[in-house]
Amino acid sequence: MILEIKNGKATIKEFEVMKLTRENLLELFRNIYQNPTCLTQDEETINLLIAQINNPVEAEVTKQILFQLRDFVDNVDILKNEVNSKFPNLFTSGNQGVE
Repeated sequence: MILEIKNGKATIKEFEVMKLTRENLLELFRNIYQNPTCLTQDEETINLLIAQINNPVEAEVTKQILFQLRDFVDNVDILKNEVNSKFPNLFTSGNQGVE
């Protein structure tokens, strides 16, 4: 589960939503790029969890981030193919492209 609500506050993975840094977001996207199945919550579940957030601004920020992450998941395979086709020699011999 990527989204958790604790005491009315949202965390994505271990990061508090309202304290996310650029580096935290980059780590989230990197994790999803490497393992797209880590974001398994459907829209209904996300909306039910977001409804438990006390702060309406935090709820909206959480919702926007999660839907951007889901869009990213939907496009991971396309991105991997583009990177591998444009930079086929970028990786060492033991790695067959972006995984």
